[in-house]
Amino acid sequence: SKATVSVLYWKMLSRIVLVSLCACASAQRSLIMTADPGSYSGISEGHYILSNMTNVHNITSELPLCALAMEGQLKGKDMVLVTTGIGTNNAALCSVSVVNYYKGKEKLTDAIYLGTSGWTPKNGGFFNPEKDPVCSAPQQPAAEQLNNIGDVCISSASFQLRCGFCQWDDFANAECTAPQCSGRDSEDVFGKCTFVSPTNTISEKLIAASQEAQYQPRNAKLSAYIQKYWTDMWRGLGVPPVYPPTTPRVHGFSRCAEAADYNLWTGMPQDFLCRKYLASVISNATGVATSPEEVTCVSAMEGPGWMQALLEEANGSPIPFANIRGNSDYDFWPLMRDESRLLMNLSWVDDAAKNDFITEGYMYAVGTMSSIVLKYYELRA
Repeated sequence: SKATVSVLYWKMLSRIVLVSLCACASAQRSLIMTADPGSYSGISEGHYILSNMTNVHNITSELPLCALAMEGQLKGKDMVLVTTGIGTNNAALCSVSVVNYYKGKEKLTDAIYLGTSGWTPKNGGFFNPEKDPVCSAPQQPAAEQLNNIGDVCISSASFQLRCGFCQWDDFANAECTAPQCSGRDSEDVFGKCTFVSPTNTISEKLIAASQEAQYQPRNAKLSAYIQKYWTDMWRGLGVPPVYPPTTPRVHGFSRCAEAADYNLWTGMPQDFLCRKYLASVISNATGVATSPEEVTCVSAMEGPGWMQALLEEANGSPIPFANIRGNSDYDFWPLMRDESRLLMNLSWVDDAAKNDFITEGYMYAVGTMSSIVLKYYELRA
């Protein structure tokens, strides 16, 4: 009868709907984010990830606050690659829109942000101006203490460098300066300054994958720039030359993390302030006392923006994340002494060569950190 057919139809339809809802509820997708769409050097930070994706679908029109959004698979795993655009605000706006887009649709299981950055040249810095106000000649360090272009920092945290009230005394003319700062913990004034993933699992798995990743050697031009940088650094400091290891190395949260700012700064005073704050962040997060002489500042711009989105916009279920930053350049130029002052040697190469050095470093760093992400996806269940 028509009534029987109608009942059977609705039973069949309800089963289809239930199956569809179950599929939606169980659907999962991982998130990879980058900042630069390629405007800096002509190659985007997501270039190697996108070139290895399959079943790619462009959803940028659904996420207009992002520079690019591509769904697909990476090594057989469902994921979405998003380019947020450069800067804290762009990263925040794009990340919030991504989280909201997938709410009720698919579960974002985890997130990785990979991007280039400027690093402390030597882990722990060359000087601590609070302890040594004249920045006496340093001891010759071991090669393993030197950071090379293409090295990678994998951490679960980021912090705002400019939280606090600071007084800068003559830092434009002398690099041996310790900024006088206070009020860093005043969240009622500056808002939240430090962001940490709810778990280190993603970072730990990425670090494990990095042990199996394959890295391309640096080209001759980049190698020559690195050699000159360190030769001029040691000449300016009056120390016998030593050079960093050539094989890219990966460092974890016990040694490095991103210090974000609204611009890309250069200078030893800023680097010291960064390492001082970073040591405090690591100590608080791990419970292990850490000093500025044990850490590397990683300077970038996006961390707090996208991290806050993942921690606070996911319906009370923070999305675990890891931050991967490749060393594309150093956060200050070679140093030199001018009578009693310690200065940056701004003429160690001309401006065109400086830009070329950074561009070559950028492209190489994109390659090393992408190799780690690709291996991670290859190994993950």
